[in-house]
Amino acid sequence: MFAAEQLHSLPPTLFPVVVTEERTATRQALIDWCGNRYSVPPELAAARVIVHQRLGAQTIDIATVFGIVIARHTVAEAGLGVTIRGSGHVTVLESIALNAATPGRPHRGKERIPPTLHRGPPRRDGADRRHRTRHSDQPGRLRDGRENTLR
Repeated sequence: MFAAEQLHSLPPTLFPVVVTEERTATRQALIDWCGNRYSVPPELAAARVIVHQRLGAQTIDIATVFGIVIARHTVAEAGLGVTIRGSGHVTVLESIALNAATPGRPHRGKERIPPTLHRGPPRRDGADRRHRTRHSDQPGRLRDGRENTLR
């Protein structure tokens, strides 16, 4: 009986296992997978998606919760922390950003002004309280003879 039985060849991988997990896309239309970030279409920002990766494969498929594959990315080495965006996703994000920009003049650059230049020159009439000092013999009086009110 066993001699007449025809055996089929083995599959290329012994156990074709597919890892499937549900993820929630960020507001920037990215999902985290194995220490890296992969893009989804901007319409699915903050939506639930399902990630499929066949063991040994160099790609992942990202699908909607209804099973429609919306993105396929080449997998980067796990744990590198890289962000991989599809070119179509980048184009759509750029057009959304450009449409949201205001047509007015761009924001002016801020200039750092050192504190010494910002205050201006010290006042000579004695009104600048930073430069007042007390006499040691009269602790309640200022150098110009007025009463100190900053006790």
